[in-house]
Amino acid sequence: MKRLVIKTQIKEVNPINNKITKSDVFINVKECGLDFMLYRGLIKDSQHKAGIKFRQYFEKASIGGHKGFNLERGIISKTQSSYSIPDSVASAINNLHFARDLLGDQGYKVAVYVCGQNYSLIETRKILNIKPRYMGERLREILTDLANLYGYGDTKT
Repeated sequence: MKRLVIKTQIKEVNPINNKITKSDVFINVKECGLDFMLYRGLIKDSQHKAGIKFRQYFEKASIGGHKGFNLERGIISKTQSSYSIPDSVASAINNLHFARDLLGDQGYKVAVYVCGQNYSLIETRKILNIKPRYMGERLREILTDLANLYGYGDTKT
């Protein structure tokens, strides 16, 4: 995959003296589909932030195997096995449930493919059998709903 690198400026707060500093950074916008869509002006900033937030929840909740279990808190007996998961993972799973309730099954699948797993719109459209003209609009609707859910402002499509 070719790289498309853009130069942008970020603001950071220095923890030692609490002064705001500006730094120039380079971002490969083709690394993340949401970054590329924001760069091309296809989605708004609030929609981008919501998609990234969904991705963070998705990645946190996707911790699998014994890595996700806190074995020190788990209780294992001969008749019953139970494990506890970290609170951060449980919170991420809970936030994904809120998103699923809001978006419905089809919308949640689109969010998982595009935001969580970084599939392209074309790949997602083919997997879910969505009409080509409708796919972009549907994604913007989903991202707007997520932006409203996560408190990034009342945006319109």
